[in-house]
Amino acid sequence: MFLQSRIGKVRNLLWIGWVAVALCSCGASTNFEVLRPQHGIVEIPLKLERGDTLLDGTGRAYLDVKIGNRKIPVLLDLGHFSTVALPDTMLHSLPIELNGTSTKYTDVFGNTRRMRNYIIPTCEIGNLECAKVEGTAVHSEEREGGILGLGFLRKFTAIIFDYPEQKMILVVDTSLPNEYSELPWKYHNFYKSNGGSITSKLKIDGEEKEFIWDTGASFSVIHSEAVAKQPSAGSEKTIVNIEDLASTGGSLGPIRFVVLEFGELSVDGIIGHNFFLAHKVLINFVDQQIGID
Repeated sequence: MFLQSRIGKVRNLLWIGWVAVALCSCGASTNFEVLRPQHGIVEIPLKLERGDTLLDGTGRAYLDVKIGNRKIPVLLDLGHFSTVALPDTMLHSLPIELNGTSTKYTDVFGNTRRMRNYIIPTCEIGNLECAKVEGTAVHSEEREGGILGLGFLRKFTAIIFDYPEQKMILVVDTSLPNEYSELPWKYHNFYKSNGGSITSKLKIDGEEKEFIWDTGASFSVIHSEAVAKQPSAGSEKTIVNIEDLASTGGSLGPIRFVVLEFGELSVDGIIGHNFFLAHKVLINFVDQQIGID
């Protein structure tokens, strides 16, 4: 969904995604089976949008999910609660099973929707094959393709978002591949907040702030009350430049934020696509740690 900032531009340009800030009837379900591989590493190519992610709102990462004989482009969205979310208009043309239930979910501005749930008998993502995947539809006017969300990703031991190499690594009940295990990761702990979103504490100018990690956000955003340095009056872009974002593991470097008012999230901001473009990000679901290279 495209959202409006207080300057009247960012809402039409900035996709933040649907964060499960309200309790959902199914939550971030991981009720599906991994048929193959049951152990090992799955490397999945990503298609990255690299334009001016603030001005045109196209900063996102996509991959393909195969359902039946059809390949469907899906948004990689760590901030969405679902497993595989498909446009409601697509449901009738795919070999899926509607189960007669629905899920209520809410975006960062309090907009609430109720959407139909379904089961995907089998699907493939690269050389990964899964069965009995529970999914939830999204409105077709919001998404032309689908969404691969947190409910799918947290099924695995760890995920590596390697945007610099345009790929994602799924670690299936094994250790990290050598090329990643030897990297100087800067680790810090994460926890769940706002309906299960991956959240961690980071420091700006020595002050601790809370952030949700969201690959579905086309740009990182921060609440106006969380930044001491305010944009100048009349600025066309409500942007702040942070020279050093820090974790307990060390400095993560500079980052740009769009200043955005949101009331439904009890955090200070969202780490989005522009940060992922510049780093390798490891999420270890077993130890509940985030590593940054």
